[in-house]
Amino acid sequence: MIATMATVGTATPPKPPSCRQLSEGLLKNAMTPQSKVRSIDGQCLFSNMRIKTGTRQAWTVEQLTVAGLDQWDGKLSPLPPHLRVEAKGIRFSYEIDNSHARYQMALTQKPFDARLDFAFDVAAKTLSLREVALESPWLGHVSFAADAEFQGDNVRDPSDLIGLRVSRLRFVLDNRSLLESMIMPSLIAFIPDDKDPAVEFPRQQKEAERRLKKLPTSALDAESRQALIRFTRDFPHPSGHFELDLMLDRPTSLDGIAKQKKNDAWLDHARIFARYQPQVTQP
Repeated sequence: MIATMATVGTATPPKPPSCRQLSEGLLKNAMTPQSKVRSIDGQCLFSNMRIKTGTRQAWTVEQLTVAGLDQWDGKLSPLPPHLRVEAKGIRFSYEIDNSHARYQMALTQKPFDARLDFAFDVAAKTLSLREVALESPWLGHVSFAADAEFQGDNVRDPSDLIGLRVSRLRFVLDNRSLLESMIMPSLIAFIPDDKDPAVEFPRQQKEAERRLKKLPTSALDAESRQALIRFTRDFPHPSGHFELDLMLDRPTSLDGIAKQKKNDAWLDHARIFARYQPQVTQP
């Protein structure tokens, strides 16, 4: 839903939708009989929403806030110059007929929050993904950010953002159970059915550590190298605080990095900063 809201565009972009128009258009299927819509200080506030992600699966959201649409001139830019979306009190909702099981599932749900914040400058040809984050006191915190440049002068639609080249990537993790419960299922899905994750992940960890030890000192300092090695060894149960910054002196597309992955040629113009402070457990 958030990604869709950030990328909606047409050949002739319309004026920014009002809060009511959003509730009757893009967010129509997420509105419930208990949902309310308000407009406060240029922000759209939606409450008691339910977003379906499958036949019998959905996510309930206590409050969704959208800010930045009021500053958007669709005739000048295919995206708002600044958009911030915050979802609070997100819970997994599974449609089951048994009332006892439904109540028990509701008891075990721990709500979490999500945020999307980006800035877009069509004149400077830059896109800054300031933050995509998930967090809760029970799960922890994970966030991703990126700065990128794009080519082309006639940008009327998000699909016209060709040649997107990344200059900076940032990843931050304060893990409690977020990685194991919300990130690992997606990573496990990449493992072929004929491969055992219990075998594949340790193999990949050893390979990652081997490559980290061979990275040139021009790309990362000793402290960053050790932080990445320790984080790799603790995976998939890292604790404490981890942060990673990747800076590219020559902005490069993610596809370009993937093509150079085998020989690590992209590292010739990259700098990596990593810090890892594992949580100290008491005996």
